[in-house]
Amino acid sequence: MRLPLGVVVKDFIIDGAPTYSISLVGLDGNVAASAVGHKRSQPGGILVQMPNISASNSRLYYLDGDSSVMFLRPDGTTGSATTISVDSNSAAVFAVSPDDSRIAVAVITFPYPAKTRIYVEDLAGGGHHIDLFSSGTVLEWPAGWHEGHLVLAVGMNAPPQNAWDGFIYGYRGYHVADASTGTRLATICDGYDASDPPVPAGTVCANSSSSVVSDWSGATRPAPVDVGCAGGALSPDGSMIADCQDNPRVVTFVVSDGTRIATQYSGTPVGWIDNTHVVLRANNSDLSVVDARAFTMTPVQAQGFFGGTIPGAL
Repeated sequence: MRLPLGVVVKDFIIDGAPTYSISLVGLDGNVAASAVGHKRSQPGGILVQMPNISASNSRLYYLDGDSSVMFLRPDGTTGSATTISVDSNSAAVFAVSPDDSRIAVAVITFPYPAKTRIYVEDLAGGGHHIDLFSSGTVLEWPAGWHEGHLVLAVGMNAPPQNAWDGFIYGYRGYHVADASTGTRLATICDGYDASDPPVPAGTVCANSSSSVVSDWSGATRPAPVDVGCAGGALSPDGSMIADCQDNPRVVTFVVSDGTRIATQYSGTPVGWIDNTHVVLRANNSDLSVVDARAFTMTPVQAQGFFGGTIPGAL
C-alpha cells in the first residue's frame, strides 16, 4: 500500500495481556500491515505513558519489550533495528530520523521525580554516540526530528492522576534542540498543553482559556478555543485545524485565515493522515477517516488509538 499511512495502536498499557498490536492503515481505512510487540515493563510499578513507537519516512519502529527496537514496513516486513540498554527502573523513549540513519533516545529512570538522560547515535551499530542532556528534575523525551533538529516533548515530572490507552505528547509543550549539541533552539507551547501527534507544521497549543498554533521556530497564530477536543488536531501542512465547535458539538475545520467549516460529524479529531484526511474517534472509540474535501467518512478497519503517520518527519 502506498504512503501515507496512519498508525493505530491497540492495548498499549491498559489491557492486561502481555502484548500490544500496531496496524498501518490507508486513507481508505484498510489495514496495510500489522505487527505485535511485547509491552514495556512497569518500572517501579509505573505505567509508562510516553510513546513506544517512532516513524521514519519509510517505516514504523516499535519497542518489543523494554529494549528491542523493531521495524515494520508498509509491505508487512518486520525485523530488528537496534537494542536500547535500560535497567529495571527505567524506560526508553526514542525517535528515529526521517532517513533511518540516527536514533535519539531518552532513558527515563523512576520513581518520580524521574531522571532523564538523552543521547543520539547511529541506528545501525550505535556509532557516533553523543550524550545530549541529563537532568534529575526535567522530564522530556524525543518526539521527532525537524529539519535535522530534535523535537523534545516536555512532561510533568510527577505521578499522573490516571492512565489511558494512548500516548502523552507535549504535556508541558516542546523544546527544539540541536541534535549534535543539545542546545535549545526554540520553546514551543510554553504555558500550554499539546495533546495530539505533532506534525511538520507544528502543533496546536491549548490551555483552559485559549489556543494557538505554533510552528517549530516558536512562531504562533491565534486559534479558536474548541469545545471538548483538547484544542484540536493540526493538519501536516498547517492549513487547517480539525476541532469541535457549537452545542451540540460537531467537528469543525478551521482554516488558517480563521474561516470555519462545520461538518455533520460528531466525535473527536485525533490526527491527520495527510493534508485532507483526518481521523475521528467516536464515543465508542471506533476510528474513521474523514475526507475534508469530499466530506465523506470511512471506518478504520483496526481497533485502538491513532498514534501518528508514515512519513514521520516533523
